[in-house]
Amino acid sequence: MVESMDMEKQHKRYCIRGKHAAIICATVVVCSLVVGLGVGLTRSDTNTTTTPSTPAPTAGPTNLPPAGRGPCLPSADSNGDWKNFRLPSYVNPVHYDLHLEPDLEQDTYTGTVDIHLEVSKPTRHLWLHIRETFVSAMPRLSVQSGPAARREVAVKGCFEYVSQQYVVVEAAEELPATGPGEVYVLTLDFQGFLNGSVVGFYRVIYIEGEVTKKIAATDHEPTDARKSFPCFDEPNKKATYKISITHDDNYGALSNMPRQGAPEQLPGNKLKTSFEKSVPMSTYLVCFAVHQFGHLERTSAQGIPLRIYAQPSQLKTAEYAADTTKVIFDYFEEYFNMNYSIPKLDKIAIPDFGTGAMENWGLITYRETNLLYDANQSSSYNKQRVASVIAHELVHQWFGNIVTMDWWDDLWLNEGFASFFEYVGVEKAEPSWGMRDIMIISDVLPVMVDDALLSSHPIIVDVSTPAEITSVFDGISYSKGASILRMLEDWMGKDLFRDGCRKYLKDYHFQNAKTANFWASLANVSGLPVADVMDTWTKQMGYPVLDLTVTEANAKLSQKRFLLNPQADPSQPPSPLGYKWTIPVKWHSVKSDKNMLVIFDKSRTELPVMNYSPSVDGLLKVNNDHIGFYRVNHDNLMWNAISEQLLNNHLELDAADRTSYIDDVFALARANVIDYGNALNLTKYLKNETDYIVWERVSSSIAYVRGMLSDKPFYPKFQQLFRDHVKAITTQLGWEDVGTQTERLLRETVLGISCRMGDEASLNEASGIFDQWII
Repeated sequence: MVESMDMEKQHKRYCIRGKHAAIICATVVVCSLVVGLGVGLTRSDTNTTTTPSTPAPTAGPTNLPPAGRGPCLPSADSNGDWKNFRLPSYVNPVHYDLHLEPDLEQDTYTGTVDIHLEVSKPTRHLWLHIRETFVSAMPRLSVQSGPAARREVAVKGCFEYVSQQYVVVEAAEELPATGPGEVYVLTLDFQGFLNGSVVGFYRVIYIEGEVTKKIAATDHEPTDARKSFPCFDEPNKKATYKISITHDDNYGALSNMPRQGAPEQLPGNKLKTSFEKSVPMSTYLVCFAVHQFGHLERTSAQGIPLRIYAQPSQLKTAEYAADTTKVIFDYFEEYFNMNYSIPKLDKIAIPDFGTGAMENWGLITYRETNLLYDANQSSSYNKQRVASVIAHELVHQWFGNIVTMDWWDDLWLNEGFASFFEYVGVEKAEPSWGMRDIMIISDVLPVMVDDALLSSHPIIVDVSTPAEITSVFDGISYSKGASILRMLEDWMGKDLFRDGCRKYLKDYHFQNAKTANFWASLANVSGLPVADVMDTWTKQMGYPVLDLTVTEANAKLSQKRFLLNPQADPSQPPSPLGYKWTIPVKWHSVKSDKNMLVIFDKSRTELPVMNYSPSVDGLLKVNNDHIGFYRVNHDNLMWNAISEQLLNNHLELDAADRTSYIDDVFALARANVIDYGNALNLTKYLKNETDYIVWERVSSSIAYVRGMLSDKPFYPKFQQLFRDHVKAITTQLGWEDVGTQTERLLRETVLGISCRMGDEASLNEASGIFDQWII
């Protein structure tokens, strides 16, 4: 799933809650740009937090059914295991026959579900999830053995246990465990409402031309399938589904699987559309939609139809998505060495969709802006967002759908993987964009702000309520998960990492898995101690800063936890690993062009930098390409040497390295680890900088300083400094929206800096363009 603002990552801004007190000592010399500016910041609020970079899924208000409707009334009876949050392991669904009949005029729907259950120990009670939908008739229970007819089982009663969102069905007598080939079939009739929220089964009103229309669709992740129909709503309760929908004959219906035959004509201008039996899948992936859309189609290399559904008037804006889908889909089949599991793949652009997109197997749902692209009206960033969201959801067809995390504490196995591989996929579709470098500024560096706060959490985190599950759909699961996979791929090597992913998908095909299973698959193909290294990154929050000490003869590294707030206690909250990390450390020597990768074990206090001589090898860049999820600090002499290197020949360092230096130096200054003079001294070379990822991170890095200085008397000098820095590149690019994708993004970034720094010519030009647009 792509969250509602997840793909706006390039424009993330981290809000400071409460104005920090700032003591600012500044010396600004605007002659040869800047000699230095020292800014010391003290913070009175030791609990400063940031707005999460990935917001929680939408769960708006809904219209509840009137009290007393249906036989399963609410009860406070907690004398059974239904008082527990988790479903019992001894009752498992294997198949659902699900029929729905939406009424888009009344915004209601009815349905019936037959759930085939295997029961491994005797029980008198069966319970499953339900929320806001209600059971409309007494549940029915039967037992079926092979092809023989079902035998009815008496039901004593039912009730809702609202605190855990269950409906509990009590049999008249104890139910024995099922034997081989035997299942219980639990039948539930239910009713629900389509209005009031954008989760579960809901409807959207939209205008096509001058006609008001409706579409009904679903959004079930993480715990909203229970709002659509009664079900065992946990990710490890996988089952097959046979879905049918009765709808008005001027609508069409879609679901995860292809349609089975032609729709059946029913009285009252109704059609019944039935779908083929699905592969085993989790409840949150079940999807259905009733619509009046058109579609366009591509075909994969293996003959899979790839369709995009949208309002007929918008289909022309789906061409880019259709073409991009085919390229990335074919590439992922090859990369994962595993064919897609369903005979078709549909995508549908929904006018009002709570999250950015949802990876429902075979029927991916999107917010319109994340699927449709108009080259004449959309921004360059919109094109990148569309490609990225498409790739993200396609990754899920393997990571998440074929192999699903066993429980939500391992959500990162879904979302971290999709967030990493989306860049791999888009790199294939748009090789000129440099998406692996874009990942640094879109995921890696932004989430390092979140993870340097006491309010962060480990990647793997216990969750035991729906609200807690929803809360982990955040930047840690998505962006930090992606970032450590990027580091892991680099340590292992791309080929071994790919082979480990293939083994994981093969070993757990149509099953559930835990993080330890993934580490084992990677270790199996590589022989590397993957779990020993990576557990230090997934089982504790935060990340380290490495202090590099260089003498005339040698160099060494030490590590400690990095926190943005200098008053924060680095031992809190307690970590079972003591905030020590086992770190794959890469370094590069500028003069001798030497590259090394070593492991800094968590048990060591220092790590000598072997095979490095300062006089022979020159400047040492630790964490080249910012491939590791850590920061690097230097003494003042080394920061000055880095600044001189950038001034003399910044191109001897890759753009990713320059971006890394900029972000590290401003973050370290914000944390009062170093003086802001080091940070601003490092920016002197920017008059020669022309790379998009560097300027984007400059814009983000100075935002905090700008906020702290905005009411101080020397703020105009700070603005003048950066107006001077950005002048050459803005003059070079101009205001006409032309050039490559990267040039257009660069233009947007540097002109934004120029305007925010009060450049009069830029502000006048921007105002003129706005005036022309608004007329």
